[in-house]
Amino acid sequence: MKKIILLLLLFCFIFSFSSDVPILFIHGHKQEACPWFDKSGVNSGGWSTWYPQYCKDSSIEHITSMIEILNMNYKGYKPGNPLNCDINSKLKSTNNYTRVIYNYSYYMPDTSMGVIGSNNNLECDYVVIKDGSIHRKNQISQNEWVYGNDYSKDPVNNPPPIDGKSWAFNLAKFIDKVLYATGSSQVDIVAHSMGGLVVRAAMKYYGCRNKIRKVITIGTPNHPFNNPFYEGLWAVVAKDTIWMRVGENWEMSLTSGDLITFTDKNSLESKPFIEFLDSFPTEGLSTIAGNRGIPLNLFNTVENDKVVTVSQVKLTGAVYNAVIYAQHYYKNEKEYSLCTSTFTTEFIKHWMIDNEEIEFTGEITDYGFGVVGDKNNPTSKSMCKN
Repeated sequence: MKKIILLLLLFCFIFSFSSDVPILFIHGHKQEACPWFDKSGVNSGGWSTWYPQYCKDSSIEHITSMIEILNMNYKGYKPGNPLNCDINSKLKSTNNYTRVIYNYSYYMPDTSMGVIGSNNNLECDYVVIKDGSIHRKNQISQNEWVYGNDYSKDPVNNPPPIDGKSWAFNLAKFIDKVLYATGSSQVDIVAHSMGGLVVRAAMKYYGCRNKIRKVITIGTPNHPFNNPFYEGLWAVVAKDTIWMRVGENWEMSLTSGDLITFTDKNSLESKPFIEFLDSFPTEGLSTIAGNRGIPLNLFNTVENDKVVTVSQVKLTGAVYNAVIYAQHYYKNEKEYSLCTSTFTTEFIKHWMIDNEEIEFTGEITDYGFGVVGDKNNPTSKSMCKN
């Protein structure tokens, strides 16, 4: 009997210091603009970032940090019902059990257009004209305007993306569904790439700040893109639709031309969309950046993960700004992908779930949690606590 009591006390002790809120895993920019796309691969729809499946038999293509945490039933976390969700998903009640995980896609199931969104607080300063070039609205006659983030010359047949859905609004509505289904008062969120901006916009413009406890943004461009060569290359190789290019891409300032800006309709302040996203969750936000990159200048001095630079990811005010030797997307190497590396998994477990403080220790390429970087590509310091 004493052994049973001791085990129960130990169980209660372990769980009393860990988080007790649902965790949402969220993807980044996807050219398919839908939760699921009928082909295998991590770039095939939103859910595939954290739950990549083979189409032929629905088996798992590779293990991500989310799957690893679920497989080990870490601190009692289990899949929500359903695990893969979108704005139309109906969540089964958990009977107030809050240690559940959802893999959420903010895109519409019918692939309809949208933007990250500002709840109508911001107006885009730029527009595409007849020759396809991009110009500030106030520097060119409106007769020349053709299409943009919030303008269309033919709004009936070719509406602008702002007339579609807001990904941040979709997330806000889903958070409410999770809170109702689980009985929790808050959620934690792990967001890859552009998904981090969707989370930050939901906090800033859609009333979610107090509904979110902790956020980890992974490879998120928390500052605008500003590399004309790389962005020009992206414009050539990317298969984004036109509404994506002037929608969420402009909100990230991802264009080979000017640094796209927006104007706040109340304050009249003008700056890139991302720079307006200044809200933080109640118990803090941490970032993870990768530096297994490609040359972005002649001297290869710009650390990046092959998509986003390290300096874009880091946020002043973040609890931790971690940098590891990993790339933005998965390519058959578990430890070299931001969404599958042991470091990411352990960081989620220790900082988000266990509520531990993490201090950097070890050699220059020792990222902690037993993860060692490439000796030929060391980072200056893997973990920085502000």
